[in-house]
Amino acid sequence: MFHGLSRTTLNILIIGCLLFIAGVHLLTRQNDQGPLPALTLPPLPQDHWQHWQNVGGVQVSWQARASDELHIRILREGTEPTNLTLPVSDWGRALVTDWPEPDEAAAASLIVTGPLDDSELRNIAAFIIRQQRLVATEAVAATCQLAHPAGAHWWNAQQQLSWATPAQLAIADLASGLPQSRDDWASFREAAARQLRRDLFDQQRSIDIFARVSYHQWPEDYLARLYADLGQAQMTAPQAFADCWQSTAKQQSDTEFDQQNTASVTHHRRAIPLPSS
Repeated sequence: MFHGLSRTTLNILIIGCLLFIAGVHLLTRQNDQGPLPALTLPPLPQDHWQHWQNVGGVQVSWQARASDELHIRILREGTEPTNLTLPVSDWGRALVTDWPEPDEAAAASLIVTGPLDDSELRNIAAFIIRQQRLVATEAVAATCQLAHPAGAHWWNAQQQLSWATPAQLAIADLASGLPQSRDDWASFREAAARQLRRDLFDQQRSIDIFARVSYHQWPEDYLARLYADLGQAQMTAPQAFADCWQSTAKQQSDTEFDQQNTASVTHHRRAIPLPSS
């Protein structure tokens, strides 16, 4: 094919081919390292969950659903969720009979669903809070998770934790826990967005999710924020959350250390006896 071409011409052709191959490789590499395109996400279900906080600070979520019964979920601190099924017509008597008042109050969140309007469901929630001695949970300090929801969920997913769990890190996680490649992160965020939407369309899974959202006192739109962030967050999101979390943890540690030192100095000064006159 190249018979009759001079050595100079052949060298030019070879150099041209090498430059072409190098150019293609460079363009491919730049594309791999560039920002991921945003995902086109279908909308989340419009289930019209209502959220309310009673005067004692207990977080409640309720939803009107076509059903023959009331379904209650109480998520107490340190225990498995309590699921109650009550008749719509006589729920108060059934609650008092089957679920007597506990001996001690407990921090909890409450979920109520059933075939009643918002006013009736809220009244039922208020009654259950009093009868079951529910008190407010402690609000989660989650500035970093709200700023980097997709990055925070990456770390939760490594530990198989739920959507609404406050993310925690260990130093050991940072060495091997970050996404290993752009494709690794792209697959994760697409699969996570798909799973979150699927879970929220599932009635039982959505009750569990909203019980934890209420328990940890997340903003009402937290799941929507997470879903949107999964659609556009880049591979740097887990590292960004980790950096924020470590910085916040250090500040908190420094503050506690200063407070302990101040308390120790104050106690020492009070212990020094005054000289007698």
